[in-house]
Amino acid sequence: MPKGKMTKATQQRPSEYFSPNHQPLRPFRSAAGVMEIPMRYLLLIFSLFFTLATAASENPLASVRALVDNGQYKAAASQLESHLKQQPNDPQGRFLQGVVLAEQGKTSQAIEIFSALTKEYPELPEPHNNLAVLFAAQGDYVRARDALLVSINTHPSYATAHENLGDIYARMAGMAYDKALHLDRKNKTAKAKLGLVRNLFSSPSPMPSSTAIVAAAKPTKIAPPPAADTEKLMAAVQAWATAWSQRDVDAYLGFYSAHFKPANGRSRRTWKKQRARRLRAPAFIEIKVRQLQATLNASGEAEVRFVQEYHSDSYHDRIWKILNLVREGDRWLISGEYTKPR
Repeated sequence: MPKGKMTKATQQRPSEYFSPNHQPLRPFRSAAGVMEIPMRYLLLIFSLFFTLATAASENPLASVRALVDNGQYKAAASQLESHLKQQPNDPQGRFLQGVVLAEQGKTSQAIEIFSALTKEYPELPEPHNNLAVLFAAQGDYVRARDALLVSINTHPSYATAHENLGDIYARMAGMAYDKALHLDRKNKTAKAKLGLVRNLFSSPSPMPSSTAIVAAAKPTKIAPPPAADTEKLMAAVQAWATAWSQRDVDAYLGFYSAHFKPANGRSRRTWKKQRARRLRAPAFIEIKVRQLQATLNASGEAEVRFVQEYHSDSYHDRIWKILNLVREGDRWLISGEYTKPR
């Protein structure tokens, strides 16, 4: 991995740091040339523990972080060794040790540390994300994909993992198209698709819609709901956010329809347990919803889009959220929940 200086990302958890550039994966040689697909590697994050942004006198790992920020990995490793002799089970120290090992090219040892952390703290998405980056660097895209899916399962609005997962799928698609070309050099469709995958990472501009292979589905007619329904929809979303802020698990889960299907194939039981843990873990939660916009499709299902601001003692973010709601009796209940890319 590059030894460049790490800089703090904006609007991330207090202790979350990223490389200023995406970390490149191992080049993939194809019939069309070399393709490099980047992934975002998290330098440091542990949301359920105190942040490393404090002074060294308050946090013994702050000086280690400073060394890592400046690329002084040997010195950082030495300090971490001393720290972990005194506190061998310190999760932040172990996480940071995994980062240092990865930066030093000691991938197997880094994987061992992050794997242990995923087992001990399965609710945290960041160790899974870092594992995915390391697996991808080894060319093991299946394990990288699986690690990212787990990361997203634990935190569905975790944008970094979603972006990395897209990169992994693009890499796997490129390999499949390359194989098709190898078997049939005259396959113009496979060649064109492989070119699209390569261009996706070589050009900062989005892919033009004219290159889409699959025809777009016929759009469903939508319209603003009647004023009375709009008021009820907005009130339902605000009440959902209030229950979340109050960490009232029963009330919060009560806003979801029995027909709600959790993302990524999770069972409803697993999803409910994960949501309950996430509501109870922080000392406080504050949810604000802004810029609400409601529409109603031909089947009577409503869609509300809004900006969601999440604040707690350990984490904060600001994302676009989409809720699908269905009318059940005199209530609007959530049937779908999605994060919208900015």
